[in-house]
Amino acid sequence: MSNQLEIPGKLTPISLNLPKKMDFDEWERAGKILGMFGNASGWYIGDWLNYGEHQYGEKYAQAAELTGYEPSTLQGFMYVSARVPIVNRRATLSFAHHREVSPLEPEEQKKWLDLADLNKWSRGELRAKMKGEESTVATESREVYFRFILEWDKDPGEVVKEAVTELCDVYSGRVLKIQTKGLKAEPDEGKD
Repeated sequence: MSNQLEIPGKLTPISLNLPKKMDFDEWERAGKILGMFGNASGWYIGDWLNYGEHQYGEKYAQAAELTGYEPSTLQGFMYVSARVPIVNRRATLSFAHHREVSPLEPEEQKKWLDLADLNKWSRGELRAKMKGEESTVATESREVYFRFILEWDKDPGEVVKEAVTELCDVYSGRVLKIQTKGLKAEPDEGKD
């Protein structure tokens, strides 16, 4: 099995020396790998630290020496990686987004990360929404998109009804209408 993380050329602590001749596909693949490392380095280091602590009892002093990071930075990586389960992590969101939700319980993390992902919130917008500094109620001037996974063993109307109920919880009961894959549901106004 070949190493999927192989990058042509030579990596040094301060550069990537690429070969003189490299086809476009190789160059593009290397860029994707480098982007993945840049976006995921907090996770990699945090998971590595948590493993080291669990297996060897190692803490930040040796890790700081090995990585060149300050102990406080390493502590942050370790905390977020330990608090946010892998199933809640989103490749489409930054490590900073995950740091914002890390004090929360996993279900709350999932809720906020889903909202941030679907609405393309910046880390600052996520923080503001979590603190309630801005209303999270959908208005006519703002569209909020949600993605649903339908369970085919249920009646589609029931799935939409459950989605409306969940969104009403998230949006303080003020969801105006929801449309998903051709199914349209409008919550009853005070009816059960």
